[in-house]
Order: sequence, then C-alpha cells, then structure tokens
Amino acid sequence: MSDFSKLASPLTVRGRELRNRIIMSLYPTKMAGDGFASQKLLEWYRARAKGGAAAIVIESIPVDPTQWKGGKALRIEGAEYADSYRSLVAAIQAEGALAIQHLTYSGKMKSPSSDKKGKTVDLLSIEDLRTVITMFGERCSELEALGVDGAEIQASYGGMVQEFLSPLTNKRDDEYGGSLENRRRLLLEIITTCRTCVSDDFILTVKLCVDERTKGGYTAQDSIELSKQLESAGVDLIVVTSGGGKKTKKYTLQPFTVDEGVNVEAAATIKAAVRIPVAAMGKIKRPAHAESVISEGQADAVCMTRALLADPELPNKVIEGRPDDVRGCISCLECANIRWKERSCTVNPWVGRDEQESAIEQAEDAKDVLVIGGGPAGMAFASLAAERGHRVTLHEASTSLGGTMNIGTKAPHKAEVNELARYLGHRVGMSGVDVQLVSRLRENDIRAADQSVLVVATGAMSRRDGIPGADRSLDPRVVLTGTPIGEKVAIIGGGSTGAETAVFLLGKGHQVEMVVKHDDVAAELPYMTHDELIDEIRSLGGTIHFNAQATEIGDSWLTFEAEGITRTLSCDDTVLAIGETSDVGWVETAGLTDQFESVHRIGDASGPGNAMKAIREGSDLALSM
Repeated sequence: MSDFSKLASPLTVRGRELRNRIIMSLYPTKMAGDGFASQKLLEWYRARAKGGAAAIVIESIPVDPTQWKGGKALRIEGAEYADSYRSLVAAIQAEGALAIQHLTYSGKMKSPSSDKKGKTVDLLSIEDLRTVITMFGERCSELEALGVDGAEIQASYGGMVQEFLSPLTNKRDDEYGGSLENRRRLLLEIITTCRTCVSDDFILTVKLCVDERTKGGYTAQDSIELSKQLESAGVDLIVVTSGGGKKTKKYTLQPFTVDEGVNVEAAATIKAAVRIPVAAMGKIKRPAHAESVISEGQADAVCMTRALLADPELPNKVIEGRPDDVRGCISCLECANIRWKERSCTVNPWVGRDEQESAIEQAEDAKDVLVIGGGPAGMAFASLAAERGHRVTLHEASTSLGGTMNIGTKAPHKAEVNELARYLGHRVGMSGVDVQLVSRLRENDIRAADQSVLVVATGAMSRRDGIPGADRSLDPRVVLTGTPIGEKVAIIGGGSTGAETAVFLLGKGHQVEMVVKHDDVAAELPYMTHDELIDEIRSLGGTIHFNAQATEIGDSWLTFEAEGITRTLSCDDTVLAIGETSDVGWVETAGLTDQFESVHRIGDASGPGNAMKAIREGSDLALSM
C-alpha cells in the first residue's frame, strides 16, 4: 500500500486547518440556473466536498456585477441570489471543506468606452482603476457576510490583472505601467484593499501566473519578489499557474501533449521564497504524483481540478488507502469541449447528476446477464450491474479487456488512456463479474445460453466501402499496432483517427499526406486537443488537402478531387480512416435473440461514438435494469 501521509496531513492557512492538502480549484460548471445555485450545481459541489477535498474554490463571479456572463454563471447580489448562494456555501461547509470564492474582473486594460473594433483604445484611467480596486474590496466584504471562508483573486489566465503584470501587454506610462514595481501595483493594491475590508479570519488567496512562457514575458524568477510582496500585503496562499495567452493556453488547460506537473518546478521556486503556503496546479492527477510533490517540499498543497471532476471521492479513497479505486482523469479535455451544452467527462458518467452515483442501490430483481464484448461499454455495464447484484458473465474475444482502448493508447500522447482501461478492469475484477477471455461466441453458443438478458457491446469496425479500390487500403487500427508500411503514405479521412494516425506515422519518419473531405481536421475533439493535433501534423511536415474527395485507390496511387480539379497522389500505402460502423454481425441474426427476456446494444454497437458515450450508455443500462 502506498504511503499518502503527507497528502493526508492537515494544512494551516491563516489559522484555519484544512483537513488535507488537496484543493478543488476553479472549474466553470455551467450549471447555474439564471444566476441561481441550482440543485444540480449544489449537488456537484457537495459531492466534491463530501469526497474529501480540503477546500473548494467556487466558480468565478465578477467583482463588477454588470460583467455577469449570463444564466449559467453564478450571481450573489440581491436578496434572492444571496439566499441561493448561502445554500451552496453551506452545502460545501457541511461536508467539512472550506468554501473559497474565485473573483475576477472581466475587463481588459481598455476603458469600457473604447471602440470594440480597436480603432480607439483608451486605457483605464487611474480613477477607473481605483473603482476596480474598491469593487474587489467590497465584493470580499459581501462574501464574508454570506459565510464564505475566503476569496481567490485571479491574476492568471490572461485576465486584466495578469495583463498589468506583463511587459508584453502593459504599455502604460503612469504609476501602473513601465517598471516591475509599477506593473505590480494594481495587484498589490487590490490585496491591500481586500484585506482591510474583511476580518482577520477571512482567507485571501491569489491564483498567480508566475511565468508567461512567452519570449519577452515575465518568468518565475521575476515573480519571486512579487510573491514576497503579496505575502506582506496579506495573502495567505499562492496558487501557482503559468501561461495564459492564446499561444500558451495549453499550459493553463493541459491536453495530452503537456507533461504532468507542468507548474511544479515554478511552485517550488515560489515556495522557497515565501513563508505562506504555496499550491501547485496543472495536470496533477495521480495520487502518487501529488504525494511526491508534497513530500519533496515542492509545494504545500495541490490543486486537482480535473482529477476531482473525474472522481469526487479521490481524497477519501487515497486517505483510506484505496488508490486503485480512484477513477483517474485521462486529460482528454472532454470536460472543456464547447460542443456539449453541459459539462461532461469521459471517465465519469455521473457529472451533472452526481446525486445518482451516491444513490445507487441493489437491484430488486437480480438477473442472469450475458455480455458480449469487453470494451469500455461492456466493462462499465458489467461492473455496475454486478455491483447491483446481477449475475454477469462477460465474453471477450481477445486476450484482454479494453477493446479499442488498447489500440488507441498506441497513438502519440495517448498513453494516459491506459488509466481508463486499468480502472474499468479493476472495477470488473472487484465486482465479481465472470470474465471469459479468448471467448468468441458462435451462434450455437448464444442459442445454448441460459441467461435471461443479452447485452451486445461488440464495438465497431472501420468502414471499408464507398471508394473504388478501398480493399487496397489499410485499416488505421492495423497501422497503429505496428504493421509494416511504406515510406509515402496517403491517409483518407479527417477525423481524430486519421489525424492521430498521421502524427503516429510522421513521428516514425514517414511522409504523410491527408485527403480530408471538409475544411477541418479532428473537428469532433475539444478545441485545445484539436489545435495541438493540427499544429503537430504541420510541424512534423505533414500535408493536409482540405475540401478534397478521394475518388479511387490504386496499388501505388490515389486520386482525389479538390476545387473541381482531379489530382493524383503517388504513395506506397493508403490508410482509410473514413469512420466506423457498428460490429453486431451475426449476434442479431433474425431469431437469434428471441430467446432472451431483453436484448440491449451499448457503446459502438448502438452507433459509433467515443469512450464517453460507451461508458455512459453502459452505466445507464446497468442503473436502469
């Protein structure tokens, strides 16, 4: 059993004892209802507080109420909003966590009256700045009256306060611009004002970008003196971040391509300079990694935002010595995918309905269930169904569980997906599912089955149709598993599978040209992962032909049409990545399933999708049965 004694030890912040070193930092849930703390929002925060986080940073509210961003963002001004907000704070505190409110000023360095097209830019006057500073203080006073334990001031994410700190954006020639001292003035005056507006018990933290990671910007070494000044001004905890501009966004919202603990070194630099606690954040997901950060003295606390999105119970599981039970984040960034109206998580199907997971009960009528397929859908269903008391037998044709996840992890930067396969496999093992590997059921096996419920989770197979000569092409799954392939490769298809296959081959020295039907690549991915993938294809020398339709595949060539012109591409091999189709095959041959009380398709067998769809469908079926 791993030792998590340092992570589990209390931390004192301004005389207040946090029960451990794990903080749930800012996450915009989009769950508020017309500014009110909806029941869904309340349950979301309650779950993470109940799960053992020492402190919960509540999603951002602006210090200027006129900057409220709309119905899915919180409000606190006025009696009705205040009462709703108090209930949220009370729910967090009732579970033993401190409630810290994130505060921001949403404006930039321009005056609100500036021309939005940028033709005239009037910098905020000193009088304007005095107003902003006063608003921060007033908001802190208001928060304390509402029962909040503290406030976090945003000086990161490319917001206005960070713009003042940066020599790249602060071009003022008055007392708030120019020298290091002047650029820091705004933040320090905000802290000084906030401290005078609250009691000695109120905690003030700063989420500080200590390194812009941009040529000409400020660095962690530049932030040492500022950190000391923040401590003197009354800050009780510094949360260390980096990046924040458009070109460095990956350091604030880390995709697959960014290493874990991206800000830990910077946090250690700041910690060595101050006496107040310092928290590191930025892809700290694994409990063992978090423990090492604390035990090695690199930070006093860790912020595990996406890790607690994936598993609200992570702190409790770790402290109780059950790290294998943690449902780990895989950095896929589906939680930040703007395509979804509500927040989602690949590994946690209960996001936004957290109360359902905590209310799972034993089934009243236990069934005998036959599951065909051990991918994410089959595993998610089988484990939860067995935990609820059903008698589940799972047949998997290959030598291990995991399905296409086992191939997907071979794509560049996708090793973290192994964590999902590990967790689902662990759940299956702990739940008592009867797992039959290397078991490809035939028609007579199905007819001989004595179970009353059949669950088809056979996944999907790559499409091999639609283009003359398609039989001459390679399946991307075969390519990722190491099948020998020629030097010059043409890839047909612009989804994530085709794009990841391109990066895989480019990284091995192949020449790759992609023929893409639309004007984008991997459009279904979250924007950060999408942008990184395209940048990597181009940086490695890949070519993308957009708005192009493949017309025929030959032995060493490919023709495609773009802008009304037919072109020929010479290549040694062609990879066809134009999508998938459900692989249900003989399982649903007419009459074969009539012997069962009920038959269900889940995951790709119900329609091609991603792991998030598969896990949610499997979980929902197990919950409803």
